[in-house]
Amino acid sequence: MIIGTVFGALLAWRMVGADGPTVVINELMWMGSSASSADEWIELRNLTDQPVDLSNWQLTKKSSGNEVAMLTIPTGKTLPANGYFLISNYANTNTSSVLSVVPNYVTTDVALSNSALQVKLYDQNHVLLDTADDGVGNPLAGNFDSTKKIYAAMERNPIPGDGTLGQSWHAASRGVGFQDGKTERGTPGSINSNGLPLANAGPDQNAVAGQDV
Repeated sequence: MIIGTVFGALLAWRMVGADGPTVVINELMWMGSSASSADEWIELRNLTDQPVDLSNWQLTKKSSGNEVAMLTIPTGKTLPANGYFLISNYANTNTSSVLSVVPNYVTTDVALSNSALQVKLYDQNHVLLDTADDGVGNPLAGNFDSTKKIYAAMERNPIPGDGTLGQSWHAASRGVGFQDGKTERGTPGSINSNGLPLANAGPDQNAVAGQDV
């Protein structure tokens, strides 16, 4: 049997999955939106089939070259099995937001840099679970041009990989979860733009649907 590159990558991720993170930083709207430059949000993704208690988990950011606290998720917040958790600066009802989806947690502590971006995720015991971006220069993904009204979120690939590498990210190519008439691209609270469905390729094996294995 010939095993394709896509399957090989999926299998490799599955093999390290037991020792890898259960939750990753999945999407960043670091540039804001057409409604406000502060209309920023962060999405977490649960890679497991069990809900995850996010009580007292923390996100940090890079500021002036140093890692500083950004926010702490309140007690009682849960990330659904195989689901998403959206943290936004504004509620979807705020006139400064383009979201139609209801965020799981709203806090004005959300602050994402347009340069030297880096966000880290820690659990309640301050164990580092995931890192998004390398903190150098422009963000690793996402598109932004305010004059052309281009706002495309930074999305993680279906196989998350190393979040400090550009190859683990892409710019959103579609818009889901935004108000009618908005042209922003991103998928807050939903599967990412290139999130191809997985097919069962045999015992304890996965592959991308439509790909030979």
